[in-house]
Amino acid sequence: MAPIIHVYAVVAGMYAFAGAILSSEESFLAAHVSAQERAMGTLVFAGSLLISVLAAIFVAHRARIDSHDWLRTGGGLSARRAWIGVTIGYVAYLSLHAMSDVIQLGQIPSLARWAWILSFLALLLLWQDGRLPLPHLLLALVVVAIDVVTGLGTGSLYAGLLAPIAAFSLVVHRWRRVPWMLLVAALVAGLALNAQKSQFRVTYGVGGNTADVELIPAGLEFVRNIPEGMSALGTEEGLSWSARRFAYSSGGLLAVVMGDNRDHYDQWDARTYAFLPVVIVPRALFPWKPEATFGNEFGRAFGLLAGNDFRTSANLPMVAEAYITFGWTGILTVAIALGGLLGVLSLVLRGRSPSAVLLSAMASTVVISGIETDSTHAIGFLPAILVLGVPLVRWLTPLRTEKP
Repeated sequence: MAPIIHVYAVVAGMYAFAGAILSSEESFLAAHVSAQERAMGTLVFAGSLLISVLAAIFVAHRARIDSHDWLRTGGGLSARRAWIGVTIGYVAYLSLHAMSDVIQLGQIPSLARWAWILSFLALLLLWQDGRLPLPHLLLALVVVAIDVVTGLGTGSLYAGLLAPIAAFSLVVHRWRRVPWMLLVAALVAGLALNAQKSQFRVTYGVGGNTADVELIPAGLEFVRNIPEGMSALGTEEGLSWSARRFAYSSGGLLAVVMGDNRDHYDQWDARTYAFLPVVIVPRALFPWKPEATFGNEFGRAFGLLAGNDFRTSANLPMVAEAYITFGWTGILTVAIALGGLLGVLSLVLRGRSPSAVLLSAMASTVVISGIETDSTHAIGFLPAILVLGVPLVRWLTPLRTEKP
């Protein structure tokens, strides 16, 4: 089976570990929950993670899904086509992103971004196989570096690190094991970036809303401050401050909703789940599509944000989303459903062909975003990613009778 289960379990476990062990008793949510309540939230988060992993393993071993012949093209990766994918995908992403200020395109720019990232992963596979010269890989990494800097300029770590996270997932799926040293390095890098993110957001925009900021200069400033973030990790205060971000998402927010006895639940229906069927549809084609501001709505409903703050997002992890929608039953149901999805994906994408490895890494990267975000970002976007990814990887691996 494909190691999608391993990637999700390791990354989610890293959140729980960093949040519970490295952060101090203080937290960003100290005004809302006690240290004991946050500890209970972390335990529930870890329990839901364990249920998901067990459900995924059960499905992966018990389900009867035929081999993935539909992914086999009979050909190998084409470096020429991969470069075309990177070039056209990146230009399309920049163009669509600029157009989204005028036309409501929804997640369409994100699909274009995934197109070039998937093509970059193909180049990375070619380099690992000795079929791509190192200078060519370095040229591709320049595009990745520009994307990272631009993404960090928004104040969002996930936006900035999407391509590196996808590359990490690719390594796991290719090696069929977790590179623990690389994972530790990723954890340290995440802590260092977290250490300076709050100050960056204060400087460039409330809550990371940097819509009016030049993203590349802002991103370069973020990168220049990385050494400062690294040095902050050398102190107990700096380390615990950075780790609070992990505690916030892995148990803190869940503790808030678990300990809130006010009548907020009547205000929170199953709106996030109802939004799933239309998450990828552009607003230009679906004008009556509701606004997906669930993180902001959640923050205002539960007192995490000021009532007149309509810009900041409080984040809404899937486990907290499940609790405020269906209570304890929701946590159990969503954990099992997520595990079942991971198990099915690990079977469908279990091959070692380039197509299977690329799609498996792609799916893993999307799913782990649900650790910090609601289902509309992770599960809702997954079908669209696969609809894009399947034809793209087949094009990247032409038959030997086709012109590569």
